[in-house]
Amino acid sequence: MFRSNKEFSQKYFPLFENAFGFAKRARQHNVDFSQAWYNIFKFEIKRLAVVFFLEIVIRSFMATFPIILSLVITRMDKSLFYLASIGYLSVYVVGSFVMHNYTIAVANLINSVYYSAVKFFLVVDPKFHVSRSSGQVISKVGRGSEAVESILDVFMFELSGALAGLLAVVIAIININFEIGIYAMISVILLCSVAVFNQILRVNIVTPAVIESEDNLKAAGVETLQQVNHIRSSFASNEQINKVRNLTSRFSSVQATKWLVGIFATNITRVLFVVSFMVVGTITLDKINENLLPLPIAIGLLGSFLTASTQIIFLGRAVERFSDRISRLIDLFDFIRSFGKQTYPVLD
Repeated sequence: MFRSNKEFSQKYFPLFENAFGFAKRARQHNVDFSQAWYNIFKFEIKRLAVVFFLEIVIRSFMATFPIILSLVITRMDKSLFYLASIGYLSVYVVGSFVMHNYTIAVANLINSVYYSAVKFFLVVDPKFHVSRSSGQVISKVGRGSEAVESILDVFMFELSGALAGLLAVVIAIININFEIGIYAMISVILLCSVAVFNQILRVNIVTPAVIESEDNLKAAGVETLQQVNHIRSSFASNEQINKVRNLTSRFSSVQATKWLVGIFATNITRVLFVVSFMVVGTITLDKINENLLPLPIAIGLLGSFLTASTQIIFLGRAVERFSDRISRLIDLFDFIRSFGKQTYPVLD
């Protein structure tokens, strides 16, 4: 009922927009495509720095919380338990502040890249558009601007957060039991190395083919729609629709191959993770049997290792997304640099 009611949305959406104050903070920065792609983040560096620091703190606390809880239980102190619970609640409060700044920064950067790219193609000399496909331009602009959000999302909440959590857990385990901590550290380093290497290799093999296939499909789609404005459309429709059908089939094959290669790479990391957990778990059980490690602390230790190490499985996927989106953003920058130039004034 509400989804299709535009009047309902127009009535209440401004209330949320004004309450969060996003409209007042919206900015459209002028992106210089002659510079390196990562320079775009300087426009929102203050907000991004705050988000990065607080997210590191949050993820470190959450990763080690089972260990903290096990230490509290062994002391049987209710005041410490309540203090730990308040700390856990504070994570959600701080997290809301983090997301408020993050959403503003990301929205501004996405729209800045899109605005600057559209502005470039608007003012560049028309002769450079003659030999270029409009569909290819649309594809690269949309893909490049949307890549900004994924780059920041992966870096802030997956890569940095996961690595901070893993480091915090390893340090905590070493402080509790040095031998178990060393085995945990070796396992984490090995798993991270395998996960990252597999996904970077996957991106270098698959992403160029995905970009090319998607550009060709979007170019054909725009050409098909443009034919409506020409008399020849009635004669070329069959040929064009066959072209789109073939390109769609090709893109489906490339996309499915990309997903299956990712699943294969992730499964390798999962097998190694199970092996590493068995090793650390075996050593922990030995310490319990030797009365060198209290049972509650051992449970918290294994719980933290299990939670943190599970993130390694997704760490590889995060690296894949991160590398893939950087490739898409670089592709837009390279395309604009080689597209053409403006030799006479167009806009004030």
